[in-house]
Amino acid sequence: MPGAPELFAGTDSYTSIFVSDINGDGLLDALQTNKSNTITHLVQDAAKKDSFSVVASTLNSISVGHHAMLFVRDLDGDGLREMIVGRLTGQLLLYRQKSATSFDFGAPIDTAFLRIRDFGSDASMVAADIDGNGRLDLLIGAITQYDDPEGRVLRLEQAAPGSLRFDLVADPFSGIICGGWPGLGLHDIDGNGRLDLLLGNAQGLFKRYEQTAARGTAFAIVNPLFNRGMDLPGNASYPAFADLDGNGRLDMVIGTSNGAIHHYEQDAAGDTTFTVVGTSFSGSGGGYYPSVSFTRDPLSQRLFMYIGRGWKVEQWLQDSAQPRTFSWVREVPGITSFSYAQPVAADVNADGTADLLVMHQDGGISLYLGASTSGTEHAAADPSFSLGTAYPQPASSAIQTPVRLAREAHVRVDLVDVLGRSVALLHDGSLRAGEHILNADVRSIPCGFYLVRAMSGTETSVTRVVIERE
Repeated sequence: MPGAPELFAGTDSYTSIFVSDINGDGLLDALQTNKSNTITHLVQDAAKKDSFSVVASTLNSISVGHHAMLFVRDLDGDGLREMIVGRLTGQLLLYRQKSATSFDFGAPIDTAFLRIRDFGSDASMVAADIDGNGRLDLLIGAITQYDDPEGRVLRLEQAAPGSLRFDLVADPFSGIICGGWPGLGLHDIDGNGRLDLLLGNAQGLFKRYEQTAARGTAFAIVNPLFNRGMDLPGNASYPAFADLDGNGRLDMVIGTSNGAIHHYEQDAAGDTTFTVVGTSFSGSGGGYYPSVSFTRDPLSQRLFMYIGRGWKVEQWLQDSAQPRTFSWVREVPGITSFSYAQPVAADVNADGTADLLVMHQDGGISLYLGASTSGTEHAAADPSFSLGTAYPQPASSAIQTPVRLAREAHVRVDLVDVLGRSVALLHDGSLRAGEHILNADVRSIPCGFYLVRAMSGTETSVTRVVIERE
């Protein structure tokens, strides 16, 4: 409102504020997150006054990242308040007050509260058996918080050959630190038996790392500007490699932010320089940040190309007469990403057929198992449904939540508080395959932090909601 006084100084577009009498002294405390990634503590100047003063510019040295939101309440009734911090990456941190009159919340007592786990917004992924032990490795470029220069590469490894479980084994992997918007590519580019890892950034620049020994898990940087002089577009996405025409020279295919897919070819076998062939590979462009993965059909020996485009994944097949040309086959059914799906083709369960790992924009990974030797069918191995982001955020009177199903199923969707108690039912019954918008009236629900929880069979998916009123 024009002319209204500023209640909390120093707020910006990254600010969220929680107000409560935290230490029981009769004065309201305000905890304010901001662009500096910290929590500022302000206290009311006097009871019933509308002015606050800063008492600590950095509460407990807690780093929350950009766009963080927090909530304080005594969750378990022990007289000590818990503080829940929701970070942009989807991570929930749980802190506990050290005494009833203290502002010391100490270190987080749970860094994966309510078991929400992801790899951050706009993460990327590659898959290969790096160390040759028969277990697939996933390398993930993870953005830990918005615009964080200290993003990193993680390594997960299959629990056993053919297992659908992956365990985190290195964080960061080989000490590799990356900036925002990391794009990964993995291939033995120079043919020396050691894998090369390309690590890209938002400007379309790539660093090249190489295994220090064949089948080793250590990588070292060998070229800080791999694509110097290659005229890669800005905001290049994830590079994919294959020798498309069998001439001994690798082809590199990269999607870009404007929807184009660029094609490059190695200058000579074993070389680490590439020259542009075209900027509209096989006529397969379109969408925002398309990403590509190749796998070979064991029967025809032709390549399948999977393109992640928005929330869908498409399958294309190589032309036997013109190996640099691919024809559209179909949209892969059952893919339940809401945006920026990045497909990675790999035989995860070791049955001889190509499976699809799909990295979603919110950092989650879904696995779709190949159901035929032709590689043209895939069945979801984990969530057959997913929830989109509930809106508006914050909500005051009603929320809408998108849910997408790969197939018809009975689904229960409810709104739960931080203790997991249901406070509103959005749906309990059968839903057809496709996308649905579920509505909930929240006018009678107290302000605070909640989750929309969807359950079907043994599967559960959640998305966060904040209810707030003036």
